[in-house]
Amino acid sequence: MTVKKCDGDYVVTLRIKNDDVKYVELSSKRWAAFRQLVNDINTGVKALMKGEKGVKLQLHIGGGYYVSVTSGISCVDFRKFYKPYNAVYGDIKATRCGVALRLEEWSHLCSLMVAINAAYPTLGTTLPSYYDEDHTDPMTSITCTECYPFGHNLHLARPH
Repeated sequence: MTVKKCDGDYVVTLRIKNDDVKYVELSSKRWAAFRQLVNDINTGVKALMKGEKGVKLQLHIGGGYYVSVTSGISCVDFRKFYKPYNAVYGDIKATRCGVALRLEEWSHLCSLMVAINAAYPTLGTTLPSYYDEDHTDPMTSITCTECYPFGHNLHLARPH
């Protein structure tokens, strides 16, 4: 994992190297949304570890990015999604851009979060985009491409 400053914003890069290098870059706003969902993700991971069936957690962290925990797949998946031409609700598709963290890698990331937020206080205090001032008006917030990357009626998860 690396943290760098790009165009005045911090970017956290999660990188996995197996046969090839896979990575996902999270802006400070996406890192903030992810931070707020860690407890929910951990609940899903604990259910996986207990062998529970029917775990299907898919949480939006901003833009086209989602974090998923699913029964039968022992990983936490950070993935970018896209909208195919003429897609309707539920037709959003996963791209190859993303990383699947094994459960021990997930545990390691959780332990690093405190250190990252301490080393980069801006990352630790940034709020997700849905807390931005322009999101107080529902008609304005539905135009936010960070919160509704596929339009307000094409979303995998419920809007914030």
